[in-house]
Amino acid sequence: MEQKLKNMSFLRQNKLKFYCFTPEVAFATFVIELMLAGFVLYRYGLNKFTNVIILILFFLGAFQFAEFMICAGGDSVFWTKAGTISTTMLPALGLHLVSLLTKKTLLVQAGYAFAFLLIGAVLFLNLPFNSACTGKFVVLMFDDLFKFSFYFYYAVFLLIALWMLLKNWSKSVIFWVFAAYLSFIIPGLLVYFFIAVTRTAFPSIMCGFAIFCALILAFKVMPEISKKHKKK
Repeated sequence: MEQKLKNMSFLRQNKLKFYCFTPEVAFATFVIELMLAGFVLYRYGLNKFTNVIILILFFLGAFQFAEFMICAGGDSVFWTKAGTISTTMLPALGLHLVSLLTKKTLLVQAGYAFAFLLIGAVLFLNLPFNSACTGKFVVLMFDDLFKFSFYFYYAVFLLIALWMLLKNWSKSVIFWVFAAYLSFIIPGLLVYFFIAVTRTAFPSIMCGFAIFCALILAFKVMPEISKKHKKK
């Protein structure tokens, strides 16, 4: 915890500016992602594909709103838990979408089970959850065991989804879903490895880049899915 406080002090004083992760941008991202969810609902209605994509867009936006509220002076424990729950749903939902497109149900139920276990830990166990706004991004502070479980869950189910996409590369919609994954994974990892002070804020950094994922889902993936089903 002391090291995290030192990192935050450094971030407030140094000249590096991560403008794409400011509270104002977090709120704007929340609005955009909510609008994208509304657009998908209006344009394509409800079906097994849009249900999942709308939920992905909703939880992406909810995480951004939680970050904004942390920076706006809201209850940091409450909003840290809300943001953690939101981002915990994303790998399971992503794997669900991939399973619908590839018609492979590998580990989808396991993904949701793991997500709900983590959410249960957030809601019902007396674990320390807190956060701090650096003005550039939000540092989330978790219990060590929860942090390990959270990152393990993310890594495993993101990799499973990517592997399933690569195994079914012949479909054009698969390319865009793969691109949606890489749109936040690659820049998130680059920032993580090359800017050391961001390592305590990885969920914030990765979900900041996920605006690109949201745009790809709404304007590339959904049209491809719709086109395919119209042909049928």
